[in-house]
Amino acid sequence: RIGEFLKELRLAEGRGTGVPKIFRSMHENGSPEPVLDFDDHRTYFRVILPAHPEYVAFWALRDAAYLRATGDTQGALRRLTEALRSRPESALVAAALIREHAMLGDLGAARMAHDRFPREARGYAMVAAAMADAYLDARDQGAARKILDQMPSILSSDEAFDAAILERRAGRQREAHRLFMSAGDRVLADPRAAHEFGQTKMKLANDIPPRTRNRADREARVRLLREAEELLQRVVQMDVPAVRRGWAWYDLGRVRQRLRKPATDVLVAFERAVALCPDEHRFTEALRRAKGLS
Repeated sequence: RIGEFLKELRLAEGRGTGVPKIFRSMHENGSPEPVLDFDDHRTYFRVILPAHPEYVAFWALRDAAYLRATGDTQGALRRLTEALRSRPESALVAAALIREHAMLGDLGAARMAHDRFPREARGYAMVAAAMADAYLDARDQGAARKILDQMPSILSSDEAFDAAILERRAGRQREAHRLFMSAGDRVLADPRAAHEFGQTKMKLANDIPPRTRNRADREARVRLLREAEELLQRVVQMDVPAVRRGWAWYDLGRVRQRLRKPATDVLVAFERAVALCPDEHRFTEALRRAKGLS
């Protein structure tokens, strides 16, 4: 309203106008400050409320997605390149550009986009995750691990979750386990995260010989398997696609075998896995063997 901006210009009382709240809100959400512009004679004035940087990024991603969907992959690439040029601090756009280059098979350009983004900048974890993901898709575990080693030491729960899944794909189960732990409740609420966390615990338990003489190792193995069982039981109760639930039941059957649970509990898990995915050979073979042992 005109009166409020006159007050902000010290031409009228500013108390209770709401303008300070606008400045404060924009500062809190990371937006640039509003700009008040007027001529020397103050015959007019205009107000510019800059959009939040990530809102600009959102529209760039939306435009790129549309161009890609209509078959204009080069147009999508140009849109993201222009967006990053205008907003070089946007991790969202940088990560999207890396993924776009990777989809087009140009890992060199993807790496250049990664390297131009400062490691100390806010959101670098998102950029590193996109680059590591691209290397893993290209089956270059070594390069992916080097990128993951550059991740910030302090990550948000979402960043830790994404990094944990990448560490699993990179074959570093212990690091994945640490990151899953730091992600906290984010893992328990997400079916994929809970499932992969359970699988990570299974892998770590496999690294400990079942007949080791070291008591601490034996206890650690059993603890990992029990924790994996709890996570997998959680997954099979979630609203997930049949394939995900089938694999969770299959993994649950394997964990129960290693924990020497009753044969009926093992059979139930494998039977449910087969019922959900009857064409999966590993499920039917596990059920056949379990029946032979029962």
